[in-house]
Amino acid sequence: MSTPIERAMIASRRLGVLQILAEVRATVPDVAMMHALHASSHRVRVDREAVRADYKFLEEVMCVSTELVDDRVLEATITARGALVAQGNLKVDGIADALLER
Repeated sequence: MSTPIERAMIASRRLGVLQILAEVRATVPDVAMMHALHASSHRVRVDREAVRADYKFLEEVMCVSTELVDDRVLEATITARGALVAQGNLKVDGIADALLER
């Protein structure tokens, strides 16, 4: 079980994933997201498995759709619901509030 600080960091990272997807308005492979998160405010090294776990969680809460390409690359595309969360217009448990992250 994770600590409250770890859960907050994961929720913040998930918001970061949504904000990156909303900004680029494109499908983003897991490896590219890993690098984008590191280049953004999420300076903690993020591995591919963490990004994949975030993609799966975000898909479960209907914020992204995912597709496995060539049985090795997981790609995500933001949904309308995910865009609302990224903008701070909708709150979803497990994802940081965009209005509080500013």
